[in-house]
Amino acid sequence: MIVAVQKGMDYMKSGLRKLGYDVVDYGDYKYPVDAIVYTSGEEGFTMSAGVYSPANGVFMVNAKDKTPAEVNEILKRRLYTPLF
Repeated sequence: MIVAVQKGMDYMKSGLRKLGYDVVDYGDYKYPVDAIVYTSGEEGFTMSAGVYSPANGVFMVNAKDKTPAEVNEILKRRLYTPLF
C-alpha cells in the first residue's frame, strides 16, 4: 500500500515504514496513492486536485493525536472505528 504523508510528520513516516508501508511525501509524489495521512488544521496542508482526489478512491486519514500504530489499524480496516 502506498501512503502519502503530509510534510513535517516525520515520526509518522518512519513509523509507517517500520510497519511495512510504502511511504511517500504528500505533494511530491505525482502518482496515485492508496491513502493520505494528514493532520487537519495544520497550516500548509491543502488538498490538490488530480491523483490525490478522494473522488479517485483515496482513503483520507486524519492523524491528529494518533500514533503510527493507530493509523496502521485505521489503514488495515479502512475505517476509523469498528462498525460493531
